[in-house]
Amino acid sequence: MFAAITVLAVASMSTSWLVAETTQGSGQAINLAGSLRMQSWRMASIYQRLQQNGNPEARQALEQAIGRFESDLKAASILAVLPDDETAPLKQVYRQVENSWRMQIKPGLVNPAASPSTAADEAVLDNIPEFVARINDLVKQIEEATEAKILVMRVILGAAVMASLLVVVLSLYLVYHILVHPLRGLLALADQIGQGNLAARTDLTGEDEIGRLGQAFNHMAEDLSRLYRNLESRVEEKTAELTIANRSLELLYHSIARLYNGPVAPDTYAILLKDLENVL
Repeated sequence: MFAAITVLAVASMSTSWLVAETTQGSGQAINLAGSLRMQSWRMASIYQRLQQNGNPEARQALEQAIGRFESDLKAASILAVLPDDETAPLKQVYRQVENSWRMQIKPGLVNPAASPSTAADEAVLDNIPEFVARINDLVKQIEEATEAKILVMRVILGAAVMASLLVVVLSLYLVYHILVHPLRGLLALADQIGQGNLAARTDLTGEDEIGRLGQAFNHMAEDLSRLYRNLESRVEEKTAELTIANRSLELLYHSIARLYNGPVAPDTYAILLKDLENVL
């Protein structure tokens, strides 16, 4: 029973630790996915400046921004929260963001139009709001998945707590009926024996510790009863001996008194012999 309580306690602590780890990992994924929106707008701003003045520094900054975005999109914290099921909403939204990045946004940013304000330039910039909206969907899906995991963990933790309480209540019940109640019975037996009821016995004679203790009480009561009977027998014997001695002394006293106080009558010896027979 105590082993079950220990197992449930360990399970509860493990669940709490798992909830904390899951929440922390999902929080990192949400923050990182949320930063992709800002990075998208930043790349659009750099791209627009590059189209306006063709500054080499702007091109280098755009390449760095593209590399960082691609690295964050495939970061371990984001991939860790993705389910294995390809049909899951979170996985589908992530695939949409990934495909949009690979097929629309990145090619347009890497290969800008030859002249500014062309249709291709405008198409790249027009795709950014829709792309950011998909990133918003990704963040929302990660948040919902995180909340679902936390809910499951809470249910597991609540079930573990309820199971622990049930085991504790059951343990208290068993301890009372297996330990406390029998010990109270043995205590009552000891009180009866102490009050002189040496015939009292207990029914707790099993092979467990309480049963062995009950057997010891019964043996003790039996030994005390036997000693008491022997003592009573010896007291009766001593009482009989003292009675005979007292009668002998009384006979001796009366005999001396009769012989001393007057002449011996013919029936005096007969009376003395009769008294002697009564004493013996």
